[in-house]
Amino acid sequence: MKKLFLLFALLVSISFVSCKNSGDNVGGAGGGTGSGPHLPCIMYYTTTDDQALSFEGVDTLALFGANFISNICEDGYGVITFEDDVVSIAQNAFVRNKKLVTIEIPNTVKSIGDAAFYGCSSLLSVKLSDKLESIGNEAFEKCEKLESVVIPNSVKTIEDDVFTDCTSLKSVTIGNSVKKIGDKVFAGCSALTNVVIPDAVESIGIFAFSGCTKMESVKLPAKLKNVSEAMFSSCTSLSDVVIPEGVESIDGFAFSVCENLVSITIPKSVKSVGDYAFLGCSNLAEVHISDKASWDAIAWGEMANPLELGSAKLYLNGEEVLE
Repeated sequence: MKKLFLLFALLVSISFVSCKNSGDNVGGAGGGTGSGPHLPCIMYYTTTDDQALSFEGVDTLALFGANFISNICEDGYGVITFEDDVVSIAQNAFVRNKKLVTIEIPNTVKSIGDAAFYGCSSLLSVKLSDKLESIGNEAFEKCEKLESVVIPNSVKTIEDDVFTDCTSLKSVTIGNSVKKIGDKVFAGCSALTNVVIPDAVESIGIFAFSGCTKMESVKLPAKLKNVSEAMFSSCTSLSDVVIPEGVESIDGFAFSVCENLVSITIPKSVKSVGDYAFLGCSNLAEVHISDKASWDAIAWGEMANPLELGSAKLYLNGEEVLE
């Protein structure tokens, strides 16, 4: 039986590759528009047991935009064959599915709905579609075992709370077309050590990396204009931050309780710093600036100036300012 299953998987794999490579011959949910026959699309997955994912009593056409031809699982390895292209995964499609371990999303998929994989507590990895354009709010929130994710270059916006409380998430690759990272996207990702934010990113929401307690460093994008409220609050391993030229405001609590933050560079473009932006940064020793007049002109919120909170010293172009 296992040999038959593996043979079947190989055959549908060939079909899936053909489907992915058909390019302009693949239409929307209705199938191909080219001269050749339309090939079925495939979704691979693994489970914690030997049983197929159950969709009993669920309108699978509404969830995936296509009906199943088959849903076969052997020794935890599952293959769903669809009769048409799957272009979206609907809201709550796999919500709180406790036995889903891995999943490969077909390259025909362009959108993942809100909370589609919310609370999939056994999910270790997900391979996203190369044509994915949008990831809905809370799509992978509380996937506590998810370890890594690659967001493809086709995605332009990561909506709010997408990976909130993914406490095992260690590695994130963000595609170079992403322009917006929403609120709390990586909040509570306590295993995340570092993340490269592409220079295309123009805005990052509030609490975006709050509670990433193992994050040691971060490179902010060149187009960023604002460090939002509590963006890095309670990032207790963060030690050195360079805010790029062009950032005009640092909002309240932006770096609060970053207990191991030792050095921060604030560019001359910054015009305001919000309330308690550096509250609890007990080891902050160096604040680096490049222009004293711009520094003196900053509008400070309540208890916002890091020089007034502890023993931090001001450095102008590498030289300590003694006055």
